[in-house]
Amino acid sequence: RYSRVVLSRPDLRWISPHPPLRFLRPDFVWIPDTTEDDWGGVYDRHIVMPRSAAEHILAGWQLLTSGKAYRMLLRTFGRDIVLRGNDTNAERWLATRLIV
Repeated sequence: RYSRVVLSRPDLRWISPHPPLRFLRPDFVWIPDTTEDDWGGVYDRHIVMPRSAAEHILAGWQLLTSGKAYRMLLRTFGRDIVLRGNDTNAERWLATRLIV
C-alpha cells in the first residue's frame, strides 16, 4: 500500500526534474506555486499528497453530482455569496475543498 498519491495532468510539461519525495514532508500536501495558472484558487495540475488527503482532494466530482457540494458551499460561505453568482472553476473548487 502506498503512503502517497501523485496527481499530475498528462499534458504537464516539466522544465526541471521533480523534487525527490524525500524532500517533501510526507504529512503535507505539496502543490507547486506557479504564481499563475491558479485562477483565483489552487493550482490543480500537479499535487503530491498523503494517502489520507486523497479522498478530500479527488472527490470533487462526487461531491458535485451528489448535491453535497451545494450544502458544503452554503455552510462555508453562506447563502448570499453562494446564490449571488457562480464564478467557480476547477482551481477555486479545489481551494474550497481544502479549506473545509
